Amino acid sequence: MKNVLSPARIGAAVVVAPAVIVLVGGPALAADNVSVSNTETVQAHLDASGHVRDARVYEQLALQGHGTVTVSDPVSTRNLRNLDGFGGFDVKGANLVANVSVDGERRLRAVSDFTKELPLKVTATYTLDGKKVEPGDVVGRSGLLQVHYVVENITGRDQEVSFDDGTGTKVTRTEKVVIPMVGSLTTVLPSTFTDVRSDEAAIAGDGHGGTKMTFTMTLFGPIGSPRAEFGYAAKVADGVVPAATVSALPVSPLDSPSFKGGAASYKGGADTGLELTSGATQIDSNVLKLRDGAAQLLAGLIKLRDGAKDLNAGLSGKAAPGAAKLATGAGAMKSGTGKLAKGAGDAKAGAAKLSAGAGQLSAGLGQAAGKAPALMGGLSQVQDGLGQLDAGLVKMYGGIGQLPDKAKALHDGIGLLRSGLGDKDTQDSLVWGVDQVRAGLGGDALAGLDQVKNGLFKNSSSSPGAYQRLDCAQKILADVINGTTSTAGHANPCYFDASTNPGALTPLLLGLHDTLNAGGPGVNELSKSVTQSVQAKLAASLGDIVADPGNVDAINATTLVGGINAVKAGLGNAIAGLARVECGLDNTAVDHVCDGSKPGLRQGVDAVDAGVNTLVNGVVSQVQGGVGSSSDTPADQTLRGGVNGLTDGVSQIQAGGKALLDGLDALDGGANQVAGGAKALDSGLGQLQRGAGQLDTGAGQLKSGADQLSSGLGDAATGSGKLADGLETAAGKAPALEDGASRLSAEGTTKLVDAGKGTAADYGLKYALIEAGAQRAKAEGMAYGAPAGATGATAYSLELAGMSGEGSRNVGRGLGAVAVFGLGAGLTVLRRRWL
Repeated sequence: MKNVLSPARIGAAVVVAPAVIVLVGGPALAADNVSVSNTETVQAHLDASGHVRDARVYEQLALQGHGTVTVSDPVSTRNLRNLDGFGGFDVKGANLVANVSVDGERRLRAVSDFTKELPLKVTATYTLDGKKVEPGDVVGRSGLLQVHYVVENITGRDQEVSFDDGTGTKVTRTEKVVIPMVGSLTTVLPSTFTDVRSDEAAIAGDGHGGTKMTFTMTLFGPIGSPRAEFGYAAKVADGVVPAATVSALPVSPLDSPSFKGGAASYKGGADTGLELTSGATQIDSNVLKLRDGAAQLLAGLIKLRDGAKDLNAGLSGKAAPGAAKLATGAGAMKSGTGKLAKGAGDAKAGAAKLSAGAGQLSAGLGQAAGKAPALMGGLSQVQDGLGQLDAGLVKMYGGIGQLPDKAKALHDGIGLLRSGLGDKDTQDSLVWGVDQVRAGLGGDALAGLDQVKNGLFKNSSSSPGAYQRLDCAQKILADVINGTTSTAGHANPCYFDASTNPGALTPLLLGLHDTLNAGGPGVNELSKSVTQSVQAKLAASLGDIVADPGNVDAINATTLVGGINAVKAGLGNAIAGLARVECGLDNTAVDHVCDGSKPGLRQGVDAVDAGVNTLVNGVVSQVQGGVGSSSDTPADQTLRGGVNGLTDGVSQIQAGGKALLDGLDALDGGANQVAGGAKALDSGLGQLQRGAGQLDTGAGQLKSGADQLSSGLGDAATGSGKLADGLETAAGKAPALEDGASRLSAEGTTKLVDAGKGTAADYGLKYALIEAGAQRAKAEGMAYGAPAGATGATAYSLELAGMSGEGSRNVGRGLGAVAVFGLGAGLTVLRRRWL
């Protein structure tokens, strides 16, 4: 066993390796229930034409649970490096061996050189204005660029597969079987690529003016093809070759949700072919039986033809003429019995209607007489109710008159509300308080902020701001450090002094240097270095006061002056808002601000008070007038006048109701006598109608039978003649039936059997190839393999370099793997030992 050390971390791997796939828990590998999942990400860099430059594999072990477990992970040991620290790994043979303690989750990551052959081969060709060119010839050129990609799954190998040939017999053939892989090629075209076209790509904007293109690939048959070809065309100006990324991963078509349905359809096709072959074989056997039966049918038809001729002679000569005479006599009898039955029926119907009408009249008169007392009682209740309604109206009249006194409390409340609102001249009122706050913010607060801002930044020789003082301090320190031999005597406002240097002339300074410390030999006194450090810190501090001295009024949250500007802007908005609040309280509070056409709360209260007066006074007079007095009639159009009219009407209805009751009793007696006589008449006519009906029915049956017999014998005679003719024709054509059955077998059902065999064999072979590919995917899907008992998966990222005139390598190729393996995470579900 040897130990491999990591000299340094690989930045790209730190980003790519965790993003390969979203892992699910694997099986327990130790008594303490620790599960292990392993992912491999193979990242290869290709030039713009598809030639491989380098490739590496990123390993990640994800452990979950509690306890200690020893894992042995098959890896590439060439240039194996640790991505999680500076320590190395223990390597035994071709395995990374680690003893890991887990309490929740633990992760190990490594990177090494990829030592195997890539499963995919990528080729990119370029055409500019119809001429094939090298990738570098595109850079800086303009014209119609066409890019063609070919991606091949090169994992195929010869392998024997077995399937049913359609007759229940297993056959074996040697076929090329690949590890099934799916993936996509993604590229982003810059904004200089216009009129972009592709028949295969999904095209969308990238959010920055460019065009993002994605080509999906199913790199195995028969669902897809091991070879995928696609591309795009675009008009380019000052051309470049965009980089592209091929992302791919192995997949089992029998387990993947995206492909298991397609695989099942091939198996279904094979089963259907077998069923077709079996059914067609049975049909062919039955057709041959039909041929043999046709010969027997011919002999029977000849016998039937002779009998049909004898039958036709008897029916036409005697039976048909006698039946016609019988039908004529039965028709005459039926006519007489029909008239008798109709007359009896009409008489009985009239008697029944008379009896029913008399009964209904008697019943109606009885109901009317029975309900008349209730009507009289109801009218009395109506009269009592009208009296109660009149009493209520009298009470309502008096209650409305009390409304003005009760409205006084509402007036008092409105007065208190008006007093609380006040105005800007009434101290301690609401409007006065809002006005005081607005004035304070607009005066003292803004003035104070301006003083603070001037203290921080002010261009003044007599009272400069803190920014100008610090700026001068760091500039003077710079002169002290570097000397002023070239600028001495020139004006510089930082050296201004009203008494000693009113001309602000720069003094002569020789500059600093590091000297030996007199306190001990060999020790430097870093006077220049220390001063430079102080000067640099002062210069760096200026940006904290003002971000841009040329735009001192800019608002931002990163500098002192910018923050003060933000506070001033906020105060300005607050002052404007308070002015609007004052106008909402009283539209006369702020001159030249409030809109006099829009009333405030104070004006609204005044309007409510005036409206209450109008409402109360108007309601009292109008409602009392509508109620009316006890002497009113309906002509006065008052409530009490209407009630008086209803009372008189009810009294009149009660008087008429008594006379109606006496008349109803007399009518009921007469209706009972009529009903009794009508019942007796109806009974007698009913007996007559039944007898006439039975006689008519018998006559009708006799006529119908005679007609049917005559018609039937005529038809029979005609039919027997046709039967004889038809049997003569059938006997002549029966031999063709035997010949047709033979041809149907030879030319139809036999070929149907052959087609079923071909279908079963074709779909059987295709499903066998899918099964073989699924077996290879499970056994060889990972590049190096996973630890025993762990789940695992491998994804591939092949990155074609772009060319822009600044070098053909893709500087950001490491970061591109993040998106590739993020896609792999969404397409893959881990299974034991293989994903």
